[in-house]
Amino acid sequence: MSFLFPTFLIALAAAAVPVLIHLFNFRRFKRLRFTNVKFLQEIRQETDSRSKIKHWLILAARVLTLVFLVLAFARPYIPSGEEKAVSEGNMVGIYIDNSYSMGGPGTEGTLLDQALQKATQIASGYPLDTRFQLVTNDFKGEHHRWVSRGEFFDLLEEISLAPPVRTLDQVLLRITDSFEEEPGSARRVYIISDFQKNFIPAEAQIPDSTLHLSMVMVRGAEMANVSIDSAWFISPAHQAGNLEELVVRLRNYSDRSVENVPLKLLVNGRQEAIGDISLPARTGLNDTLIFRPEEAGWKRGELAITDHPIIFDDRFYFSYRVAPRINVLLIRSAAAGNYLETLFGEDEFIELTINSESGIDYGLIPENNLVILSGLSAISSGLAGRLKEFVEQGGDLLVFPPLSGGLPGYNDFLAQVHADTYDSISRQPNQVVRLNLEQDIFRNVFERMPRNPDLPRVQQYLRLNNSSRTSKESLLTMRGNDDLMARYASGKGAVYLSAVPLNERVSNFPRHALFVPLLYRVALLSMQNYPLYYTIGEDQSVQAGSLELSERNNYRIRKDDFEMIPSIRNRDSGSEVFVSDQVREPGNYILSGPHDEELAVFAFNNAKTESDLAYFSDAELEGYGEAGSVISSGGGSLERLVAVENFGIQLWKYCVVLALVFLAAEIILIRIWPATPKI
Repeated sequence: MSFLFPTFLIALAAAAVPVLIHLFNFRRFKRLRFTNVKFLQEIRQETDSRSKIKHWLILAARVLTLVFLVLAFARPYIPSGEEKAVSEGNMVGIYIDNSYSMGGPGTEGTLLDQALQKATQIASGYPLDTRFQLVTNDFKGEHHRWVSRGEFFDLLEEISLAPPVRTLDQVLLRITDSFEEEPGSARRVYIISDFQKNFIPAEAQIPDSTLHLSMVMVRGAEMANVSIDSAWFISPAHQAGNLEELVVRLRNYSDRSVENVPLKLLVNGRQEAIGDISLPARTGLNDTLIFRPEEAGWKRGELAITDHPIIFDDRFYFSYRVAPRINVLLIRSAAAGNYLETLFGEDEFIELTINSESGIDYGLIPENNLVILSGLSAISSGLAGRLKEFVEQGGDLLVFPPLSGGLPGYNDFLAQVHADTYDSISRQPNQVVRLNLEQDIFRNVFERMPRNPDLPRVQQYLRLNNSSRTSKESLLTMRGNDDLMARYASGKGAVYLSAVPLNERVSNFPRHALFVPLLYRVALLSMQNYPLYYTIGEDQSVQAGSLELSERNNYRIRKDDFEMIPSIRNRDSGSEVFVSDQVREPGNYILSGPHDEELAVFAFNNAKTESDLAYFSDAELEGYGEAGSVISSGGGSLERLVAVENFGIQLWKYCVVLALVFLAAEIILIRIWPATPKI
């Protein structure tokens, strides 16, 4: 047997007090006069014997009452088989998983309700002087401190479901940091969770070997779950009045198939398309929804399915922008033809600006989505620098070179933007033999590709040096594997290189039927696209167009009753808007300007890791690390289990009961045992 507070044993000396009182009986005797003392000796012998028995029993009851009372304060216990670190002032870290999966039904309310109840029982199993730290998925600063048991119970009442998702490694690292501030203390950690399989990575290890880790499982009934996994547009270009094709991926996380899951699409609050999909067990399938945006501007999209009882992942939000027009800057030589003016000049959707080679307005370059160089005799260093900056910031550049003269200036510039350079002139006629139909330029351009199509021909052309250090995508390929046109990703933009100028004596490309859709798609794809959606807890910042900053930040991010003032940092490619962990609910959030105008829409969704309701079993969690133990969701009260696990079998309650028993025995002896007079 051991004692939790052995210093209280000093109080056992108090047991000598009743002994001393019984040894020195200071009561005065009264003289009684008897008329007949014939039987006095016999009475005296009888009363002395009974009195001694009574006094010794009372003495024993009083001593035992004091002894067991002192033992109760010393907290005796019988140690369990495994010795635990038990000391005064224990430090206990308790993690409660409050992710959305904990909102599922359990045996007593939700799983989160069960977790809170178990946390209360664990804390109640420790002495009053124990200090606790609460950790949840929020990683709140107010939780990053050690509190008393009463404060810990108050913090439990504030916990609710939250979108952030944490792994066991992240949780243990946070708790371990707090233990480092309190060296020399006993370290106990309880992890209360439903233990989804994504919670513990395969390589996870206990970061501190002195940590005593217990995993407390809460488990509800197994349920099927279908969620919206992701969504994307087939075409990255968006134009008012044109059909949009949105691909939606749904995933079935259950072990049985589901039939006819209804799917609904809303854009700006208006229903645009519906569908339904059947999913085999443990698979994901795509469905395509087609709709037509009628107006330009930012679009707030929402996808919804009906899947009870797990509903936190039944809605998926996205946002995108339909530009009112595309700004195109054409810089041309005097000898270049009028093909581009004819193509773009009358189009209401394209705003075409023309600069001559001798009168280039450099200030116009960053204001456009697409810059086209047509037949320039040379690229000056000043123009090269502006174009390089333009491409790096997300602009697109299309180059139609001259066949002779000025190529060194072209090649110096092309090397700076990581594109292939022009080589020698080939004067052998050639013809396009292959189109890259997988590239966005030609996606959905042809309903059906003919077997022997009439493709562009060239009389002479510039060969491109094929470098392994570029990210070339061939668009039009001729015989001999030479490119008539290729695309190169550069910075956040793209560079398109043509092997011929726009001259009918060199090629029939300017008059070919392929010329119009190809150039038009290049212009459409030049519009800057932002991410369709962000993930709560993972993305700490979002992208926006260039925002003007002032001393007073007048920008706001809002949704319904939520409003925040974001931190904004301007970069070469636009503005970065920091939301940190302030966005906690999924939905579409509006960025408004100083005059409350709508500048952008950002969509946020919950992480999809919570949707997979696959759990670890007790056997899979057993023996995690060297100090791990598993406390199953069944069994009795955790308060008693924790007390036995840490302090063995507690005996103080028995001591209190015995002290009360002996106190009652003393009272009975005094009250019921007949008193005899002292003679």
